[in-house]
Amino acid sequence: MNIFSNLFKCKICDNTLKNTVLLPCGESICFHHTLNVRSIDCHSCHVKHLVPPNGFPHNKLLNILIDSNIQNFDMGEEYKDAMHSCSCLEKTLDEFEQFISKPNEYVNKFYDKLKHSVDLKREEVKFENEKKIESLFRDLNSFETDLIFNNSKKSEDIIEKLLKSYISQNEISHLFTTTAKRKLISVLKEKLLIKKDIIEDQIDESYLKLINDVKTYEKMSSDSAENFQLNHDCKLEIEKLKKLLHESLESLKVLKIDRVRFKKIRDDIDNGRSYLNLTIRKIKEGLMHKKGFDFESEQFNFPKIPQKNELGLKSLKNEGVIELVVNGLRARKQNGIKDDDIVYGEKVYINEIPFYAGMKFEKGKKGEVNCLACLYCSNEYDFSGIDVEYTMKLLHKEYPDMDIEKQITNTFKHFSDGFKRLITLDELIKKYSSEEEDQCILMIKIKVLKLHDRRVKKEKNLVCPKSLILVSLNFIPQLKRDFKNLNI
Repeated sequence: MNIFSNLFKCKICDNTLKNTVLLPCGESICFHHTLNVRSIDCHSCHVKHLVPPNGFPHNKLLNILIDSNIQNFDMGEEYKDAMHSCSCLEKTLDEFEQFISKPNEYVNKFYDKLKHSVDLKREEVKFENEKKIESLFRDLNSFETDLIFNNSKKSEDIIEKLLKSYISQNEISHLFTTTAKRKLISVLKEKLLIKKDIIEDQIDESYLKLINDVKTYEKMSSDSAENFQLNHDCKLEIEKLKKLLHESLESLKVLKIDRVRFKKIRDDIDNGRSYLNLTIRKIKEGLMHKKGFDFESEQFNFPKIPQKNELGLKSLKNEGVIELVVNGLRARKQNGIKDDDIVYGEKVYINEIPFYAGMKFEKGKKGEVNCLACLYCSNEYDFSGIDVEYTMKLLHKEYPDMDIEKQITNTFKHFSDGFKRLITLDELIKKYSSEEEDQCILMIKIKVLKLHDRRVKKEKNLVCPKSLILVSLNFIPQLKRDFKNLNI
């Protein structure tokens, strides 16, 4: 709202006055409205003015004021505050009139928005539940290797603390004592998925209850809106506010800087707007039966998602496990061992380095057949060495937690540590396989410690060996000495 802009608007075209002329009643209009017409209807006094033969006189002073851009004249902060208060009250009155004229429309919009908020809240809680479970899965994966290889009590304690919000302590303890370590993480994940589904069912139940409550209050509010009427006292107060706003705006049109007057206008308007807002609040509370109106500010009664214990867990970096299943053990014993009887597993990437597990069968000095295992790193990158710590174990498919007699822990700094003897074929068949499952499982736990001079392998240009150059230069002693000083 700008008083100056209103002052300098034409009452006919509602645009800024241009080349103004003065009507007999004192109103100013644009000159072009008087062309080719016999009379002008004044929109202010509603009188028809005949156009003189020489036209209406020009309003020179007003033209000068418009040309000097007086509408941008700064009347001070108090004036701006008063104008802002008037603008806010005018807007609130318009909203109030719309609300009073169509209370049902307001009720419908209010409850549509409320139901949408309930829908969003349900999806938000479900998403939070899903993300918590996914996070727990990642943390459990970090401990799987440690549980299988080391049977670590420390890992069990951390897992128990991690899951206590989802799975009871007694249930976790029972699982630790009755479940094979290789299956424990999978069983815990299944329990978490069951808990996740239970929480989602609770969320859906809460959602249905909330929606039913909202619909109940919506029906009550709609009935109230149908019979709503503004009482007489309230109507009188609203008329007083409209009159106050009109008088304040007229007072502000007086182009005289009076800070006390501006401040009084602002205070009166602000008090009137506070009363109007309070009135609107009471009317809405009556329509919404208070409870429905308060619904908007509530957090909605959805079940709380169990809080995950943040233990600062980090996945075991640079670690991994390779499993190699070797079949046909009895066939090898019956048919004999052929040369290069080696079984390799699939490629597994750890820290972007590809590793393979291998098992080799070969005859010993005394005629026995030995089973050897090897960890091999494929050098897809041109680095000079790799530090790896690894542990080998033999497992039985049906009895994964049986005592393992043969295991090797070692560190190598190249790409393979060679084949390590684990057991004889006879012992392997006796302890780690059955007639139904004629196989054994080789498991290797790997931890990459360090890479040396790692860089992507590039095509190498053929270069004459330094030794050959030196030999060819033996007969030139001076050149030989100079060449040795070169950094090649």
